[in-house]
Amino acid sequence: MPRPGLALVLLGLLAGCASAPDGTVVESLGSPPVVVERPEWKVGDQWTFRWWTGIDRGTFTTVVDEVDETGFTTRTGREFRYWTPDCALISVVKDGQTVEEFNPPLPTLAFPLRAHMRWQQGGDLVAAGGT
Repeated sequence: MPRPGLALVLLGLLAGCASAPDGTVVESLGSPPVVVERPEWKVGDQWTFRWWTGIDRGTFTTVVDEVDETGFTTRTGREFRYWTPDCALISVVKDGQTVEEFNPPLPTLAFPLRAHMRWQQGGDLVAAGGT
């Protein structure tokens, strides 16, 4: 069953707030901290992300498709993303083909999340075909 409250909280936090993957604060915008602990992912949980690249922007909604002891899977249309329990991205599969794989898994959210904090991350991505 969808949890719209979780969706709103995550959307608000993902719009530019959290701590760095190592737990350090990169930037604080001056408000009292609001802390959100890592949720227990459940099949059917969904939330909407807002994204931008500097050239383009948009939103998309993703749904938790499967949860087990190794992590969880989200589905957005024909794309499946495989995650560790701590929300590090393992791989992306589209139309049955692995199109991205991260080794080690790519940290994306650093729980607990804190409102008005930002982080940057980087890494190397080797897409399918080795490019």
